[in-house]
Amino acid sequence: MTNPQALFQRSRQQSAQGDLKGAVETLRALSAVLSHPLVHSIMGDLLREMCETESALQCYQRAYELSGNDAYRLRGALTLPPIMTSRASNTANRSRMAESLQRLLAGGIHIEDPVKMIPHLAFHLAYHGENDRDLQRLIARVIASACPVLQYTAPHVPTWNGVKGDKIEVVFVSSYLKNHTIGRLNRELIRLLDRERFRVT
Repeated sequence: MTNPQALFQRSRQQSAQGDLKGAVETLRALSAVLSHPLVHSIMGDLLREMCETESALQCYQRAYELSGNDAYRLRGALTLPPIMTSRASNTANRSRMAESLQRLLAGGIHIEDPVKMIPHLAFHLAYHGENDRDLQRLIARVIASACPVLQYTAPHVPTWNGVKGDKIEVVFVSSYLKNHTIGRLNRELIRLLDRERFRVT
């Protein structure tokens, strides 16, 4: 009998080595002997990176069917190919995303730990050259509905008048503010903020 643990480890090694296609094939073999949502979820993540969006969506759907975990439905809704093949596919994928999110909002969704269960949001929207405001607002509404605790407001906030002084406080938080694309893109933005008007952290 095929060893599920060995197959899982092989798929991880293949993925780490950049052999995404091989990793997917190994996971498909694993899914034949182990019907587990994690297997389909990982396979969906790999297929998404390979621009095989429809297959990725099928994997997320199967993970949801096996677990009943709404997080997999949201993963599917947020799935976009990293590379768009045309303006038409760009429009179609954005429309599918909006419709999927609207369905989740209308039907109700619950996610216990979105940080753990939703490893990707809609990062690839930034590459489309479109106005993403409405889609990002819709994503925020779905996540707030799925996990209401994220809406928590500390008791002191409504009556807080801010720090004394007339400067506006701006805080940048990222683990990539270093020799990384995000750090390089934002370095000058941060440096050039007028310190007479802003207190920058």
